[in-house]
This record gives sequence, structure tokens and C-alpha cells, in this order.
Amino acid sequence: IMSVVCFTIESLPAYYNRDLLSFFIFETICVVWFTLELLTRLATCPSVREFFKSFLNWIDFVAIAPYYLDAVMTISGAGGGSAKQLLVLRVIRLTRVFRVFKLSKYNEGVQVVIATLANSTDALSLLFFLMTLTIVLFGSGIYFAEQTAAYWDEQNRTWIRKPEYGGEHKLQSIPYGFWWCLVTVTTVGYGDIYPVTFYGYAVGVLAMLSGLFIVAFPIIIIGAKFTEVRDQFRRRKEEALRIRQTRLTKGKSQDNIEPPPSKLETDAEALRHLILKFE
Repeated sequence: IMSVVCFTIESLPAYYNRDLLSFFIFETICVVWFTLELLTRLATCPSVREFFKSFLNWIDFVAIAPYYLDAVMTISGAGGGSAKQLLVLRVIRLTRVFRVFKLSKYNEGVQVVIATLANSTDALSLLFFLMTLTIVLFGSGIYFAEQTAAYWDEQNRTWIRKPEYGGEHKLQSIPYGFWWCLVTVTTVGYGDIYPVTFYGYAVGVLAMLSGLFIVAFPIIIIGAKFTEVRDQFRRRKEEALRIRQTRLTKGKSQDNIEPPPSKLETDAEALRHLILKFE
């Protein structure tokens, strides 16, 4: 958490691009700690193959790799090169936010969500299919509907909105319509692209109503899966706690039971009874 907080603070204007030593030292300490943890788990794991199959282990690797790549690029001088090289370096540094996924190993709620998504592939596939179909249908529809409010400028190869409608015509192609439809169907509504004609309004209403149904059906299925997975986690937790309590109870019972006498103690007791009998 502290590593992600430090990474966030570095983006503030007061600290941006200042390369403060305190941030570098703190980042180095975090990376060294994460590296030792990852190497220790790799050295003590029963199966190396299973270790590399774990998604969380790859998250740990991706979280520490940018530090070493950044150091190599800085030492080699690539960090101060062209704008393209600087962009690559910034993208590498951005991947440090993957460290926040390390919390999923210690948070049961995140594990429940991951398991729910893994068990909801059918619902997610249905959502993707319906969303794609809707975007293609209404994205194309809004493009042709809004052409009534614009005219084609052959010289500049662009659509220009008619003066009576005002503003800039942003639906220059069907892919722009896809973006508008995605924002509308998911009820986000950025407002960067909007219809201005009656036909565009009609397409927008149909897209919004369709989005409610398309998003609602898979979400209901995923919600039911979430409840099922959460109950499974609770049952496993209760079962593990019950087994632990049973083992502790058996251990205490065995400690209270006196061990059977040894052969030497038995012979000594028999000899004592024999002496008392002769006396």
C-alpha cells in the first residue's frame, strides 16, 4: 500500500520529475523486500511449475520488474533519449500500480470476486456478445441518423454540421458511433458526442433502453454466482475452523490421558506384591 501511495504522490506537480532521493530510497526498500519475498517463495515452493502457473505470482513479478528495467534504461542512457523512449519508460513505470493486486492474496473479498468472475464465463460471454451486437447496430444507426444535420465537404474530406444545428459534427464515421453507443449503453454519458436530430434522439432512446436490459441480465447471473461463491468460502472457512478445533480438543484429551506403565514398572509392582505376600 505504501509503495502505491508513494507512486501516487510522485505525480503531484510539487514532486513531479524532481527525482527526489527520499522517493528513490523508499522505492528501493520496497522493491528489495518484494524481491526477497518472491525469491523465498520460489525457493520453498514444492513445485516450480505450479509456482509459475499462479496468476498472483506473475503479478508479483510484474510489480517489481519495472524498477529493474527503469534502472537498466537509466544506466544505459535510454531514459534521456527521444520522446518515444521516454514514453516507453513512463509506461514501464506505470506498471508499478500492479503492486496493488498483491493485496488480493490477503483479502478474502477480492478472492471471492476473482472466483466469481472465473465461474461466470458464460454470463460474461453473453454480455460481450450482446454488447458487440448492440454497438454495431446502434453505432451505425446514429451515424446515418445524424447525417441529416450535416453535409459532406469534399475538399476537406470531412462532415460539417449545418448552421441551424450549431456546434461541431463529431460523428465523422461509424467508429465514432461505436464509441457513442458504448458510452450510452453503459449509462456513462460523457457528453462528448450527442445527437441533435429527431432521428438521432430516437436511436439514442432505443440504445439506452437496450443497454438497461443487456447489462441487467448478465449482472443478475453474476450476482447469483457471487452469492454462491461467497457461501462456499464461508463453508470452507467454517469447516477449516471446525477441523482445527477438533484437532486441538483431541490433542488436549491425549495430554490428559496417563501413558501406560512400562515393562520395568510392571515387573517392579509385581515383585512388591510378591514380597508383601510372603511377609
